[in-house]
Amino acid sequence: MSNNGKVFLGIVTAAAAGAVIGMLFAPEKGTDFRQKLSGSANDLLDELTNALSRGKEEAGSLVNKWGSEASRFKDKVVHEADAMKDRVQGDYQNAKGKVKSEM
Repeated sequence: MSNNGKVFLGIVTAAAAGAVIGMLFAPEKGTDFRQKLSGSANDLLDELTNALSRGKEEAGSLVNKWGSEASRFKDKVVHEADAMKDRVQGDYQNAKGKVKSEM
């Protein structure tokens, strides 16, 4: 998990713990307390869902970027390998021609 993910998880956990502790020590009726707790849980769930969606979008973007980079790198390597193969074959043919001419 990246440092940003750890920080985010820490903030969400601290916020949830703070909300629960605050509600437990607040002098309210049970029904009001349950409504507040339910509302806070729903808000926290919404925040978490949004954060996960943003993370999923960012991960998808990175996968696309890395895929494009990998494809370009592969194309470059194949091009360089083909060029090297052509040079080696040319050198071989030259050497072969020299050997035949010297015989």
